[in-house]
Amino acid sequence: MGRMAVIACAIVLAVPAAALPLNAPVVSGGSSAWAPSVSVTVSAGGGGADAVSYEYRTSGDGGGSWSAPTAGASAVISAQGETFLQFRSVDALSNRSAWAGAPSPEGIVRIDRTTPSTPAQPSAGSPTSAPSLTWSAVTDTGGSGLAGYRVLRDGVQVGTTSMPLFLDTTSPDGSHLYRVVAYDGAGNLSLQSPGRTVVSDATAPTLPTVSGAQPTPLNTPDVTVTASGSTDATAGLAGYEYRTSTNGGATWTSAVSGASLTVAGEGQTLVQFRGVDLVGNRSAWAPAHAGGPDPSGLVWIDRTPPPRPAPPTGTGWPQRVSWDAVAGAATYAVRRDGAALGSVSTTTLTDAGATDISAPDPPAGLLVTVPARGTLRARWTPPADYGTEHVYTVRAADLAGNQGEVSPSATIVTTSGVHHYVVQLDGQEVGTTTEPSFDITGLDPAVTRSVTVLAVDAAGNVSDASSAYSVMPDPGLPPKLTISAQRVMMKPGGTASLTAAIDGIAVTPVEWRMDGQLLAIGPRFSGQFAMPGTHRIGVSVMARDGTLVQQNVDVVVDDRPPALTLMVRRNILRARAVDPETGVAGVRLLRGPTAPQNIGAKGVELWWCGPRTWWATAGT
Repeated sequence: MGRMAVIACAIVLAVPAAALPLNAPVVSGGSSAWAPSVSVTVSAGGGGADAVSYEYRTSGDGGGSWSAPTAGASAVISAQGETFLQFRSVDALSNRSAWAGAPSPEGIVRIDRTTPSTPAQPSAGSPTSAPSLTWSAVTDTGGSGLAGYRVLRDGVQVGTTSMPLFLDTTSPDGSHLYRVVAYDGAGNLSLQSPGRTVVSDATAPTLPTVSGAQPTPLNTPDVTVTASGSTDATAGLAGYEYRTSTNGGATWTSAVSGASLTVAGEGQTLVQFRGVDLVGNRSAWAPAHAGGPDPSGLVWIDRTPPPRPAPPTGTGWPQRVSWDAVAGAATYAVRRDGAALGSVSTTTLTDAGATDISAPDPPAGLLVTVPARGTLRARWTPPADYGTEHVYTVRAADLAGNQGEVSPSATIVTTSGVHHYVVQLDGQEVGTTTEPSFDITGLDPAVTRSVTVLAVDAAGNVSDASSAYSVMPDPGLPPKLTISAQRVMMKPGGTASLTAAIDGIAVTPVEWRMDGQLLAIGPRFSGQFAMPGTHRIGVSVMARDGTLVQQNVDVVVDDRPPALTLMVRRNILRARAVDPETGVAGVRLLRGPTAPQNIGAKGVELWWCGPRTWWATAGT
């Protein structure tokens, strides 16, 4: 049997596996922010294990249209403006994933290398307390758009703004150069604008000096007050403002421009000034009037005279003239008999020049007693000193010099008053005294002497001599005083008539007094008494030695009848009468038509012949 050869052959067939999803790549390198870059590289990566390559496409219109896909894992974008990029993954069998990237920020490239236009020179008022800059808005064509402006002061940035204006509130005083730089969304900076020099001044001027005030009252039509002296080193002084107050600073008028003010109103007006610089800074008000009016800012105008004083009065020696104060008066001018005596600030003036040329009256009521043998004691009543008349007027003036009307004239008697007495014995001076009494001793008791007294006033005027009083310097025996009755009884309205007899020598007449009041002088007294009760009258004379000899008389005024009681016992009618004031004088019995019978209080025997009526009366 023959042999056979066998050949084995293996054939491998490539059968496609089941298709798996292809992941979109991860895109990086893009950004939504604008950048002034030359170029930006955007790359793709990932996409899964099957991704073997990538493709990308671009859009310059925000995804409205796209370029044809280009193979590559990265793309370099250098065009200005906005570019959208999308990438997709490609596997070995040319399967492609979905596009990834834009509009997500990682797939966007924004390039702006174009600077904004240069801002124009800014405008600003100068000088100013806070520079306020404005300029024309600038344009930016690079795509990112204008983002704002940087403001430079003296080359140093002091702030940014999105609007073409800027207020520099931190500017120090002085001259400053301002420039503006525009910047866009990509950070591109424009050229600096032309510079603008601005003088900044936030400091108030110095306080002004106020002159022309009138702090004391003055009679004038008006007063002009002026401000000066304020300075402002930076902006310069523009002028002044003033205000006034007429109620002591409680309220003020609105500020008025001006370096001077003319005040014409009466009363006290407070004035204040302040300096104003060219940028409107204002100093404090001067003067401050803190704690009260400052004389440098006070105007006091007074054109009204004070009221007319009332007539003056006068007392004392030297003459002291006084008057009532009047409102607003500062001084008073006093005249005597038409001659000026001077001005005083008080309401009194002592007129040492007022003369008294009238002598006092002679002393009256001279009484000389003999207190001891050989001694005489003279007593008298101080006389009146009528003085000399002078005519006075007063005129008030205020601090402004306004003079009121002269007061009505007043006639005032200048009385120096009795200063002392000169005592004369038999026409010769034996002594002086300031009291209205004087003792003369060492006299012969057996010789009758005559005493007179003269009064001398403080001005030296001497009166006439008093009536002479002659007496022997021997006291002798005291006189005896006898009164016609010691007790007088009467009804109200009755009259008491009394007499007094003196036995011996008395140096005064009889005096009749009741309750200290003198009723009569002389030996007889007669007077009516209406008030019920007992009235005691003192009757007295003075003995030569000066002692009083006195008796008393009681005048009893009784306005009530006696109390009468009738009693019948054992045919005896008895009457009982009582009167506590004056006593019972008697009792009378009236029996039928017969005449009254005085029975006293002893009683009377009764007899009966039918009914009878009995009456009795009692009298004081």
